[in-house]
Amino acid sequence: LYYAPARRLRHSLPRAAQPGRQSSLRWLSYLVPVWLAGLIFGPNLAGHFSLTALAISLLWIFPIAVIVLGERIIFAPAYRQRPTLPSCVLLFLFVTGLTAPYSINPQMSVTYWALTVAGLTLCPALWHVIHGHERTILARFAILGTLYLATVYATSSTGAGRFGSILNPNSIGLILLGVCSAALAIKCLAVRLVCLGTCILLLLATQSRAAMIGTLLMLTIYVALEWGAIGTGWKSLVVFALCVGLVLSSGSLANKVGRFAEQTLRLDNRYRGLNSGFSGRTELWRLTYEVWLSNPLVGIGYRAH
Repeated sequence: LYYAPARRLRHSLPRAAQPGRQSSLRWLSYLVPVWLAGLIFGPNLAGHFSLTALAISLLWIFPIAVIVLGERIIFAPAYRQRPTLPSCVLLFLFVTGLTAPYSINPQMSVTYWALTVAGLTLCPALWHVIHGHERTILARFAILGTLYLATVYATSSTGAGRFGSILNPNSIGLILLGVCSAALAIKCLAVRLVCLGTCILLLLATQSRAAMIGTLLMLTIYVALEWGAIGTGWKSLVVFALCVGLVLSSGSLANKVGRFAEQTLRLDNRYRGLNSGFSGRTELWRLTYEVWLSNPLVGIGYRAH
């Protein structure tokens, strides 16, 4: 009679919350940021995109997840709680699976499709594992990402051209945007500022304008959302800095800011300025729209353009 309530409580707990099971889930949650960082950075370690590295980076955690989660790796709570979601995913996989063999590179297209199936299986299950610990996972990912990108820059950058001579600079810029966003989840202010500062310096080295503007918007939205939680002293400092900036910008500083923005965003660059890069993109957008109109439902296959 004394132990009966404890037994009833144990059996009433969700399977993921029972002792032993919870310990396994906790260890799996430690691996999730490593898996996420490897998935993003691993395929590019060789200096070019590697489909084999992508497959390894995606699938190494799969057997561990199967051991810990069992049948929930297939029937994730996200799919059970939203009845229409499995139907939409299956429809998407059906259409893309039919068109993959007809692309210009059928083998690569089918491989991508198979990896997509694995990813759509893994991600909902792993999301269930980290539920309630998202901030910790993002913080770990931000630290790993900052260390990796700083190491790549220190060991591969020659100081000439854009950062990313071994990779696509714009891809690195987009990754840095994600790392900057994740760094805001770091609780320690000093570590958060170090990660943000490092990522912003690396972002300037990539010269990726879309990522720069996106990072600026992200930080602005973050400050706006967190404004109520910021202390009075910090609020006063921010308001004072804005007032000083407005006063100074009325003079010659405005021209300096304009020149800095022009040099940073390369607006007058022969190959990347407004008269070349943007106009060339509009032509590509027009051609892409025409291709989509010719095949609006099933597409044209991987790189068949």
